[in-house]
Formats: sequence, C-alpha cells, structure tokens
Amino acid sequence: MRFSSSFSFLITGVCCAFLVISCGSSDEISEMGTGSDSSDPPAVTSVEKGDEKDVPSLVIVAKNIAYDKDILRVNAGESTKIVLDNQDKGQSHNFHVKAGEDGDFETPIMDGPNKRSVSVLINTPGEYQFICDVHSQMSGTLVVSGG
Repeated sequence: MRFSSSFSFLITGVCCAFLVISCGSSDEISEMGTGSDSSDPPAVTSVEKGDEKDVPSLVIVAKNIAYDKDILRVNAGESTKIVLDNQDKGQSHNFHVKAGEDGDFETPIMDGPNKRSVSVLINTPGEYQFICDVHSQMSGTLVVSGG
C-alpha cells in the first residue's frame, strides 16, 4: 500500500508542475508571427479583440542592437498596443515613446529573448521620437495622424 500512495503522490506532483509550466506568465505575449521559420518577421499590424472594442497593435523587433522599423504610424486619439519583440539573446532593450504633453509610453527594460507591450494613446497629431533607453542609436519616429 505504501508504494501505491507514494506513486499517486508523485503523479499528482508531476501533473501540477505541468499545469503551472504550461499556463505561463501573465507577462508573456503569444507569438504574433506567421509561417514556420523563426526568422520570419512577425506581422507589422494586426487587430486583437478587446473586451469593448478592437485594439490595433504594432510589432517592432529588436535584433542585433537595432529596431527592424524606423517609422511606426498610429491614429490620434486611438489606443494602439505596441509590442516589443526583443530577439537579442542576453541583450537589454525597451521601447520608449516621448510624446510631450501626451506623456511618455514605455515598456520595461528587459533581457532578450522576450516580449512586452505598451498601450499608446496620443491625442495630438505629429511626429514623436521612440528610442531604446539602453542603446541610443536604436530610435525612430512614431507618426500620429488624424485628429
């Protein structure tokens, strides 16, 4: 009898560990790219279903200490989720928009590979700089249209 209760305990522990590992962290973002080759860049834009409305999203990749895009476009007054896909193993990056009166929007600095997102809502049309706070050469322009 002792063997079977120990075995049951072991099986229960393994199942619980599997469930915890398979659930992942709430900070993780599912892969947004398409195709089977991991070198394929993820989709530039997509629409994700939100609780109340569709939320546009953009993906920017950090790889080889560079962003894969130097211009991103959003609409004024519309919340947009920007996902930073840091593909630089062991290298720290973030994504930081300096939007003047509308505030700053940034992901935390994180070592790659990793993904984080930030919701950006800028009401004033114009051009705003985005940067990596760790690597100043990683920069670009966020173009906010409409109003």
